Amino acid sequence: MRKLVAQSVLGWIRRARLLPILGMVAVAVLLAGCGANGAADPLLAAKVNGKGITLSNYQQLLNVYRAIDKGQYSLPTDWRIPSKRADLASTQKQVLDSLINIELLRQQLSQQHITVSAHEYQVARDALQGQIAADQKQLAQETDPTQRALLKSLLDSITPDVISVLSQQGAMQTALQQRGKLPAVHMRGIETKDMQTAQKLQQQAESGSDFAALARANSLNKTSGAQGGELGTAFVGEISTSFARAVLNELPVQAASSVLGTFSAQFDKAVFAHGAHSGKYVILPFQSGYWLFELTDLGPHPLSTLSNTQALDSVFAAWLTDVVFPTASIEEYVTVG
Repeated sequence: MRKLVAQSVLGWIRRARLLPILGMVAVAVLLAGCGANGAADPLLAAKVNGKGITLSNYQQLLNVYRAIDKGQYSLPTDWRIPSKRADLASTQKQVLDSLINIELLRQQLSQQHITVSAHEYQVARDALQGQIAADQKQLAQETDPTQRALLKSLLDSITPDVISVLSQQGAMQTALQQRGKLPAVHMRGIETKDMQTAQKLQQQAESGSDFAALARANSLNKTSGAQGGELGTAFVGEISTSFARAVLNELPVQAASSVLGTFSAQFDKAVFAHGAHSGKYVILPFQSGYWLFELTDLGPHPLSTLSNTQALDSVFAAWLTDVVFPTASIEEYVTVG
């Protein structure tokens, strides 16, 4: 059977599904189950730093996600079907995560003193309404009864409140991308065969030796070493383009790709994560050796310097997971599963 093809509206929903908080939300669920009582405010699905997420918004967005699951993935997330209860629990978690992320985003915009104008909200709303209209036109032209039913179910689930939530999210993300700042750092690096060599080079740099000269003379990575160890600036959740290029030049593409993701998580934990105090130098394992990194200009950088959509998604996710979420107070009142 053909897949449901309401790609325009689905694009907005997929954007709402971005930025998962990974395992940390599971921890929050356990904590909320121990300390929070949904009866305290039965009209709320959750609270984020004291700000409520309405149960109504949660239920309405859940209906949209379930319509998508049924149409796109043939997953009738129905608690009455024992084999599908895990799918329902996963969808419920995604919905709550998305709404938590949206509220965290709203609060971060406020902290950065970024105001999203009524005009910006209206532009996002008009764009979404236009996409919905295109899908309604597609529905009128659809001849397959099954596809008509699935598309109609999706469109029927998109209420005014859902439109409001998604258009607000779109406007806020655009505002942050254009005017916001997220953690980033400038990097220089030296690849070594072992920890002892990296530590020795760090001691020399700390004693006043020129880092660029040390990189040219000692780095096993000739690509970056020839540039004095220069690796450019990287945001949280983003592999430095220069670092990735240097690794790709030294390793087969498949091998390099498999280790870059693991390295990115290690780097974020050491440099950007809440409570991390890396100092000017940090040594991290990579493949069979180690890298000594010199870190400068660590702090907020304009996000507008990123133009790659995939990089933006990665940066948003890591920022919320490693930087924002650990300091947030999350209380969840709905039962998942």
